[in-house]
This record gives sequence, structure tokens and C-alpha cells, in this order.
Amino acid sequence: MNLHLALRTVHPNSGPARAAVPAGAAPPTAAGTRLILIHASGPVDTPVNRRDGLRPGHAIDSPVMIEQMDAAVVAGPRDRVTVRASGTLQMDLGH
Repeated sequence: MNLHLALRTVHPNSGPARAAVPAGAAPPTAAGTRLILIHASGPVDTPVNRRDGLRPGHAIDSPVMIEQMDAAVVAGPRDRVTVRASGTLQMDLGH
């Protein structure tokens, strides 16, 4: 017996595409700060960015917290978070 299976997935579009950040644009402005324990040496005053305010092409040096309605991402020292064209976050560790 020969059996051939194929799987195709489709990622649902969660809304209209976001415009990319123009080259040379300033990084996003933090909505505030929070004291976050990142190091054993104590809390670090960490900028907080809202996820819905980020656009493809934004790159944020750390430490940073990115929050949205149902999740939060914390990037530690020497990391960098970049918003990819798809809208996903790419974290480069030890940047």
C-alpha cells in the first residue's frame, strides 16, 4: 500500500498589514519603566514598550520589556529585539 500525506497550513491574518518603519527612523518611545530583576545584583529600571506601538523594522536595544494584552517579553542586557516584516519579534542574544 502506498500512502501519501500532504499538510498545508495557513496563518490567519490578524488584521491589516502594518507599514514598515522608514530607514533612519527613531526607535519607538517607551511607554514607561518598571523595576525588573534581571541580574542577581538587583532590580534594573527597564523601559516598557507596548507591542501594538511597534512596526516592522523597529529595533530596540535592551534591557527592555515589551508588553501586550496577553504576554510580555523581557530582553536582558546585551540583547536586541527587532520586529520582523511578519510582525514577529526576533531576539538577538548577546548583541
